[in-house]
Amino acid sequence: MMQVQFGDLYQQDFSKFKVVSWERYDCGLFVIKFMQGVDYPPGVHLMDDNERPRLLMDLVHDVNNRAKSFVLNQFDEWKGT
Repeated sequence: MMQVQFGDLYQQDFSKFKVVSWERYDCGLFVIKFMQGVDYPPGVHLMDDNERPRLLMDLVHDVNNRAKSFVLNQFDEWKGT
C-alpha cells in the first residue's frame, strides 16, 4: 500500500523479514480477514475447513474482480482435463 501511495519513493528490503511457515496456522486468511474488518479473539490460529473455499468464492465472484471471466474460464478448462 505504501508503494501505491508513494510510488518509487517507497522501497522495502524484504531480506530483513524473517519468514516462518507453520502448517497449523492460516496466516494468509487472517491477513485477508483482518483487512475485511473481521475481529477474531486472541489465540485463534485456525480457520474451519469451510473458510478457505468460502473466501475463494468471495474473491472470485467479487464485483471488483476484473479477472473473473478469465479465472472462471481457466478453471473450466482445468476441470475438463
